[in-house]
Amino acid sequence: MHVQTFQIASDFLNVAGKSLQSDEIQFGLMLSLADRLKLDPKCFGEQSPWFLTVREGHTLCASFLRTPPHNLICAHFSGNASEISRSIADVLLCQYGDIPGVVGSADLASDFAEHWCNRRNLRIAGRMGQLIHKLDKVNEISKPQGRFRIAENIDATLIGSWSEEFHREVFGVQDNIPVDRFERRIESKDIFVWETSFPVSMAGKARPVGAGISIGPVYTPREFRNHGYATACVSSLCEILLKSGYKYCALYTDAANPTSNKIYAQIGFRSVYKSVQIAFGD
Repeated sequence: MHVQTFQIASDFLNVAGKSLQSDEIQFGLMLSLADRLKLDPKCFGEQSPWFLTVREGHTLCASFLRTPPHNLICAHFSGNASEISRSIADVLLCQYGDIPGVVGSADLASDFAEHWCNRRNLRIAGRMGQLIHKLDKVNEISKPQGRFRIAENIDATLIGSWSEEFHREVFGVQDNIPVDRFERRIESKDIFVWETSFPVSMAGKARPVGAGISIGPVYTPREFRNHGYATACVSSLCEILLKSGYKYCALYTDAANPTSNKIYAQIGFRSVYKSVQIAFGD
């Protein structure tokens, strides 16, 4: 197998773009990030992103993307996942140093994690199976008392604390996200809240790609749960996104969380693909 490395997103997309676009829901995370990096290579931080593809003959088997210090993202198109993982691990070991984890196509990410941990004498510190969902029509649901609105600048501190809680609950880590990132997302009208007399739940829109757009993060503080606030917030957001011209909304969930998966199914989401996020540890 032949591994090719890229430093520039446009060069990478010239090779992998058509394969990623062939299924923009399954590969939407990588495709949307590469599109953004094509416009602004520093949009995710000062460290330079890097990209790789793996071919067998004339067939593109997989692609990889990383924006340090974040996880490696992988997309599997064809070919033996174990052989791809072995080939890519050899290159990464020589050129790119430490990697905190991997996320993406379940078979390829799992095989890569095994090869990488064996070669670096690491262990798998955490694994979260994910479901990728698609919605193209919002079901009619009963909504609780309250209203849906775009988040405002005055909400920035609250949204920031909720986002940190979201990452702690979902990924088991404290993610110290700069406050100005929330301010930028609020200024871009990407964050929405459901409020009664005050905000009780939030949902965001992100990563538009092709005909669709992703939903996330979605978070409701524990004291406000089981009232239907998140359901109302996500449902309302999906309604306005579909009315604005998007053909579908995509959403990642924890495969082991039956409560959230049931809620999203009630709204109209259906599971279409599996993904996995794996963290490495010493």
